[in-house]
This record gives sequence, structure tokens and C-alpha cells, in this order.
Amino acid sequence: MVVLNSLPAQDVQFSQFYATNLSLNPAFTGATRFARVTAAQRLQWPNSQGSVTSSLLAYDRFFYYQKIGLGGLLQYDRLASGALNNFQVGPTASYLIYNQKKKYLRMGLGFNFVNKRYATSSLVFGDQLDPDFGKTIAQSQDPNSNLNQNKSYLDINTGILYNTQLAWVGLAVHHINKPNGNLSSDLVKTPIKYGLHAGYKIMLDDQKGLATSLRKEISFAMNLKHQGLANQLDVGSYLVLEPVTFGLWYRGIPLINSKNGYTNQDALVAMVGMDYWGFRLGYSYDITISKLGLKTGGTHELSLMWEFGEVSDPKKRKPGKMKTMYMPFPKL
Repeated sequence: MVVLNSLPAQDVQFSQFYATNLSLNPAFTGATRFARVTAAQRLQWPNSQGSVTSSLLAYDRFFYYQKIGLGGLLQYDRLASGALNNFQVGPTASYLIYNQKKKYLRMGLGFNFVNKRYATSSLVFGDQLDPDFGKTIAQSQDPNSNLNQNKSYLDINTGILYNTQLAWVGLAVHHINKPNGNLSSDLVKTPIKYGLHAGYKIMLDDQKGLATSLRKEISFAMNLKHQGLANQLDVGSYLVLEPVTFGLWYRGIPLINSKNGYTNQDALVAMVGMDYWGFRLGYSYDITISKLGLKTGGTHELSLMWEFGEVSDPKKRKPGKMKTMYMPFPKL
């Protein structure tokens, strides 16, 4: 019971957070040359009883003359036992505050309508266990063994994003209204989560940042998060040899111990992606390097992005007014 009640306070994270960037920072809404649809599936620790499956679907597009980006996000998380299910859906939006000399500043806002369902009938309780023979009783007599609870609430997120053609930095604040997402108490609030993400892209050819075919580039990036007593840093690099992208990341802050005294590190993440006619397929695998070890089975994550309807389409351009917008962000 204690473990499950603490789980809602921990946000599910995607290793390919630039492929799922509407959940990273709502200011990414419309920060692209195209309209895009993104789907992602994450299976965390498949060999563990605490395995979590997360599914995400998102859409966003930039409206040049209105200077706004509009989108939406749907996410479903499920604990392997079925004891906890989390569903959230909501709109995201951004506004382009500054656009001069290929420098862009956006502010974003997101609203998630969240529903959590907690069902204990699939769990094993103490009175069902025998120290020698394991589970021996089919039905527990514990009064908490057949609970079925639901909780719905509004979750508000905001963020800011600045970028040039080759660099970016963003700040996101999630759960700014501190919603009560705990199923066992009306007094427990979800702590605010702060995120700082930044990166720099180096072109390895003479394309000067233009998103043309056969790009060669390398990006270095980081993503720092703080929520409650937890801190986490993702740092890594992407190598693009179009149409293929490779990525390698480290997740952890080894110089700062976690609250339980262990070294604060989680995983090494290897990624690979492929572009084809506006579609991008990405796969990543997290190698667990924490105290949990390799017995968890690591984490598998698959993403699919479809980009279409380029903003700078010459057929829709008004002479002297439409500008091509090149974005440096990785897509994995």
C-alpha cells in the first residue's frame, strides 16, 4: 500500500524526451517547421513486479501569422499488476514572444485532465502468504484487499524556451497548482517539478544549419530535473548522419547521493533513429546501472513521429512576410 501510494508523486519519464517534448515543456508546442504527430511506447523494467508501461500520443503545429503553437497530449501509464492506472489528456499552447535575426523566444502553457485508478484486487497481501510455500490463500481477508478508487484533477504546467539555429535553453515548471494526486489522503499535494534543458548543435558539413537532406551534425544536450527530494540529470549527445541518428546518454548525478544514501545514478541510454519521407522511427534501451541492476530487464522505448505541412511552403507564402524557421532540437 505504501509503495503504491507514493508512486503517483513520481512522474513517468521518457528517455526520448525530445521526441515527446510536449511533456517535457509546453513551450515546445509548435517549435517546429512542420505540423507533427508523435506516438511513443515505454516499457520500464519488464522483469520486475514494478514494471510500468507508458503510452503517449501528441499533436502540435505552429500558426505563423498568429505567432502561436497549438497542440494536445494524451498519456496512459499502467503498473504491471494493474493496481494503478494513470490517464491524462489536455491541450498545450505556446506564444512566440520574440522572433528576430533567427532567434526565438516562446512561452508555453499546458493543462492536463488527470484520472488515477487504484485497484488492489490484483495484489498479494500478507495473510495470503506462507513463509514456506508462498501464496496459499486465494482470497485475502485484509479490508484493503478489494479497494477500487478513482481520483480526477486538473494539472497545470508552464515553460519558456529560447533558441537560435544552433542552440536552445528551456525552463519548465510542472504541477504549478500542486494538485492532490494521492489516492489515500486529501492532504498530500504533488510537489512542483522544475526542469532545465539545453543543448548545442555543431554542423559537420557546409549546410549552415539548414534542414536539408543528408545532414551531418552532432548535438550535445542536458536535461536537469528537480521534484521534492529528487534530483536527476540526463546528459548526452546525438550524432546525425542522415537518414540515421545515434544517441548515447547518461542519467544520474553521481556526486550527489540520493535520499536513501545510494549513488544517484539510474541508467545508460542507447538510441537509434531513422528518417524516411517525413516519418521518424526511434528506439532506445536503458541499461540499468543503479542498485536495481540488470535483473530489471532495462527499459525499452519506441517512438514514431510524422512531420507534414511545412510552415514555409512556398505555395502558401506571402511575399516579404513569411520566413523559414529552422529549429536545432533533436527528435529522439
